Amino acid sequence: MTTKPFERARGSSGQVAGEPPRAGAGIPVEWKKLGQSEHFLLERDAFHNLLRVTRLSDAYPNTQDLKEAHHWLLRCFQEFDRPKVVLVWDGRRGKLRNDPEFETAMKEVLPAVTEGWREFVSINNTPVMKVQFHRWTREHISSPIRTFNDENEALDFAVKSSASRPRGPDARR
Repeated sequence: MTTKPFERARGSSGQVAGEPPRAGAGIPVEWKKLGQSEHFLLERDAFHNLLRVTRLSDAYPNTQDLKEAHHWLLRCFQEFDRPKVVLVWDGRRGKLRNDPEFETAMKEVLPAVTEGWREFVSINNTPVMKVQFHRWTREHISSPIRTFNDENEALDFAVKSSASRPRGPDARR
């Protein structure tokens, strides 16, 4: 299954105007479905080395369902070399909470979900969700999360991050 390709304005060479040449310039993002649960859809663009998690459910009925949904993702993530992959998290459908029970459950699952990716890019639908993700990063509940409200901007950042040189001395490519 593929979804609509992501493209930006390009010149006749396929290069985005004003950017230096890079591998994969002009190649649209095409998602292939890898798996689906009640709460998440998992897709991959192998060319750009992107993995996309799309939230399918509005809210978790309880914190046990939240934990089980994230454990399903962690099992799926085992086959990926995280430092080489940019994860795109499309959580626009999800409803976040900040009550103590929910916060405790997120502290249990979020570190393992966000940790170790080349970049963790989140597409949000409200400023409140961006603030919550920034707070989790600041409080070290999660690894750094790059947040966007615009899908095209998020995907542009993800593709550029994937094509750039690895970060840090232990990053592998």
